[in-house]
Amino acid sequence: MDNFSNGNEMYNLKFKSGLKVHYAEYQSSFERNEIGGLGYLLRRLDILLLKHLNSTRKFSKHIGHNVGYKYTSFDYSGFILNTQACTFGLFIEDVTKRGEELNSLFGKHTVDYGVVVLLKVPSGRIVLKTFPTKGTNIRASVCPFTNWVPKGGVIKFNPERKLYDIGHFEQSNDKSHVITPIYMGDFDLNFFLCGYLIQPNLPRIKIGYGIKIDGPDTSHQKRIHPLRSELNCKKYDDVGKLYVYGYMERDTNYMKRVFMERIEPNLYKDYKFYSEQTLIFYDRIKLEGDVKSDKPHRKLGKEHIERRPVCTRKTSNNVKAMLIPTLASLDDVERISNTKTYYLFVNESNINRKISVKCLTKVKNDNFKHFDHFYSRAANISVINTKYVDNPKGFASTEIEFSDKLDGFGIYTCIATDKTKAYNEKNITIATTYMLPVNGYKFTLGGIASNEKYLNFTTCKRTYDKWGKIISMNLASEGSTDGNIFIKDVSNNNEDIMIKDNMVAYMHLFNFTRIHVTCTYETIIKTTFATEQIYQFPLISHNITNRINNVKKNGNKIDDIHLYWIGAFCITAMILIAIIASIYIMRKGRVKSGGTNGSKKSAKGSGKDVKGPKKTAKGNKKTAKTTLGGKSSMSGSIASDMSKSGTSVSNTSASGISTSIVPNNKKVTTGKKIANNKKPDPKSKTNTKSSDTKGKSPLKGFFKLKKKK
Repeated sequence: MDNFSNGNEMYNLKFKSGLKVHYAEYQSSFERNEIGGLGYLLRRLDILLLKHLNSTRKFSKHIGHNVGYKYTSFDYSGFILNTQACTFGLFIEDVTKRGEELNSLFGKHTVDYGVVVLLKVPSGRIVLKTFPTKGTNIRASVCPFTNWVPKGGVIKFNPERKLYDIGHFEQSNDKSHVITPIYMGDFDLNFFLCGYLIQPNLPRIKIGYGIKIDGPDTSHQKRIHPLRSELNCKKYDDVGKLYVYGYMERDTNYMKRVFMERIEPNLYKDYKFYSEQTLIFYDRIKLEGDVKSDKPHRKLGKEHIERRPVCTRKTSNNVKAMLIPTLASLDDVERISNTKTYYLFVNESNINRKISVKCLTKVKNDNFKHFDHFYSRAANISVINTKYVDNPKGFASTEIEFSDKLDGFGIYTCIATDKTKAYNEKNITIATTYMLPVNGYKFTLGGIASNEKYLNFTTCKRTYDKWGKIISMNLASEGSTDGNIFIKDVSNNNEDIMIKDNMVAYMHLFNFTRIHVTCTYETIIKTTFATEQIYQFPLISHNITNRINNVKKNGNKIDDIHLYWIGAFCITAMILIAIIASIYIMRKGRVKSGGTNGSKKSAKGSGKDVKGPKKTAKGNKKTAKTTLGGKSSMSGSIASDMSKSGTSVSNTSASGISTSIVPNNKKVTTGKKIANNKKPDPKSKTNTKSSDTKGKSPLKGFFKLKKKK
């Protein structure tokens, strides 16, 4: 035997010769005959320990029994490892003291020896018994629970998690066992797991029952609608004398799983009914009687407990219901009168985080919501935005993020896939739910920095899908004493408002300021919410009112990128025309050069200066070049156009940068700066000709100059 790590003391005991450990090995061959094989092991252990004792020595064991005994004499009860109990652990040997004497709670007891007996199981599991099963003919029995092993001992038992949910306890048993059906699970079809035996320095051991398919199936009694009839069987009218379980086989749910759930009709707890669920009834009185023990050292009244169902009944397949998208429960939604439409509010605490959503079942008169999941397993039912119903792939969801950018809000419905025979479409109506911001909530949107390159007006979104529409705009300038601009009429185009592409634009700009734009909306149920956005306007160096008017007149899109493509196309076309014209002029000049040489003598005879016309021609060439370049003469033309249209012309500083003559509080627009806008020189023929060609091609002026001889 090995030394045990706890040394010379344990519980209320002190050991003269220390504490030892002994390992007993459990063979898998014992499972062929659970009782006989295991009993053989236990008898061997009894002999192993008792052969070291003479008649004058006493041998006891720690049992931690439910009625208060901590120790008992070994000659009264040897090793136990079955459904009743597991008494492995601490054993005590002493010359004079018996187990009963050690139960005194006063002070510590000094004994001769202490031995901790632990169990090695190479297969990793122990089968307590094997039960037959067939269909819904599922036996009920008991599983070991926390006090199946000695209380406070060196070994522990951890029950399987499902037993907490489906089990029933008999009060006097002190949670040594739990009453439960023994059925095939999802993974190990031949083994029902009760829990794990935990020992020091050894792997945990699975404890449970074997299962084999054998015997007849049950014949179901009449289907039951739990809202209209009692949960009972023909010979058992009092449901208080029955244990009721809801059982679902793999072909009745889209997950292809086995479900076993406890139903307690006398307690208004959160148990659920499902479509095509089988209700299994057991005799409660008989099962509890099997568990009760009238002997102080026995934890079970009956060593082997096995009870068949007294009856089985399926739930009604004619339950009319409505599937409703919601958050946590049906309490979250309210119905819009006389419609199949519901709404719910998303609270501020749920903004900017993912929230679980689901489609729940609403059944008339289901006051305790026992039917709110009735069709949830019959098909894979998801929540989906109504915008994506026709193409749902990738859009059905089980959670939604409601963000401060208003993502997530909208109109939702339910969509069902992977339907089973339990999904009775003729009895199902699908509703829609408006998921809305809580009344009065204000969303803060990202700011917009306007500049002279783009034409940014202050805007609001006109509608949010079909659930929210704008009712007003409010514009507040930082540092302004003139008050806010409040616009209530935002439903139609007018001198201040332009509506285009689901956007409402305030058709005026601001100079060198920050504008807070608040857009207020009304929802489908007459609640309101708002968005706030800050527009940053720079110092605009000129007035471009004409451009604003042009946007209003033509209904151009704000910041329309098509304008830039059109401009680029026009510039390219003008360059091509200029190149073609230049080639044409050069060729024509070569043809005329022969005639010029032939007339030189005539020119001399007449006394004319030949060099004069050449200078003039060179001057005309220079003029034409300037016009095509569009630097000085075109700039003058733009200034002339702005003057004629009533647009203010910018003054030019010494540095050549335009500065606005429009006061800062005037409404102006952004645009490109007019640079190097010099006044035309009245003495210059070039400038005069250039300004006279307003609205005409510069090439026409050039050809007129060439015709002069």
